Amino acid sequence: MLEHVAPADYEALTARAAVFAKDLEAALGSGGLAAVVPSVGPLVGLFVAPAAAAPLRAPGDYEGARELVGHGAYGALFHAMLGRGVALAPGPYEVLFPGMAHDDAVLARVVEVAAAAAAEASAALG
Repeated sequence: MLEHVAPADYEALTARAAVFAKDLEAALGSGGLAAVVPSVGPLVGLFVAPAAAAPLRAPGDYEGARELVGHGAYGALFHAMLGRGVALAPGPYEVLFPGMAHDDAVLARVVEVAAAAAAEASAALG
């Protein structure tokens, strides 16, 4: 496979991951969760908390990450997304790995259900 993938492919994937992260963060926020969705190259992080915790900042260390995931919001979001046919990484410390097979339609589907899933998760958190 590495013989068939050119640097331009990685650049396109990195750009698509950055747009996906921005769109996902906006959708989660519009659904009622505080969210920060950092991207580095093709890797996408996902940190969510109750809206009262906004604004969130991407953590720079374990303590910061632990503080962000301590609200239980990720688990509620995970199950709400799964109920809508989207499987996220099962744990709040994991990263999302959009790949070249995840075309714009797939990523748009994730973003499309994110607001409703965030609203469900927010309601479950009280």
